[in-house]
Amino acid sequence: MRRLLSILLVASALAACTQQNNQAAVEESAATPGPTSWVLNSDGSGLYFLTIKAEHILETNSFTSLSGSANTANATVSIDLSSVDTAVELRDERMLEFLFEVASFATANITADLTGLNLADLSVGESVTTELGFNINLHGVSSDMTSAVQLTQLSDGSLRVQTTSPINLSAGDFSLVDGVNKLRELAGLPSISYAVPVTFNLLFNPE
Repeated sequence: MRRLLSILLVASALAACTQQNNQAAVEESAATPGPTSWVLNSDGSGLYFLTIKAEHILETNSFTSLSGSANTANATVSIDLSSVDTAVELRDERMLEFLFEVASFATANITADLTGLNLADLSVGESVTTELGFNINLHGVSSDMTSAVQLTQLSDGSLRVQTTSPINLSAGDFSLVDGVNKLRELAGLPSISYAVPVTFNLLFNPE
């Protein structure tokens, strides 16, 4: 009987100790604030735009050089337009010269408003989907837009931001119509759409 009581007392003490340790871990995790600033990881990010030519031929293009940062109030992304990649070198060169005119407009810049999202309070693996307001400055033209995005807190404190549906840009909104027409002429195409769907998947690492 004494032996049984001793075993029960030891088991009870171990259970209490385990519970205290678990509670302490939870309290420590809750007391440790999440990241409040991040820097864009260009290698882990992607920004893509679609072009539609001859009415039904769809091609996916990208930019390979991105930079930026984020905090709990806003995020900024700078796109090096000279890093455009269409998988065709001649087409890249024509886009740089006649469409983006990189000699005068080397980058496109995006600023997004993150206030109200409480990013520092996101738990690991937690995601929030929202309509994100942002400003894009492209080819000397500034425009305010919105995009449906998903933000996810990763286990290392990184922040993943990705579109849940394409952002539809128009060449006419950024003084790019003449450039599109020149590309169509050079390529001998019957048409190139002025509508340009854009998607992105951005990785921000904690600073």
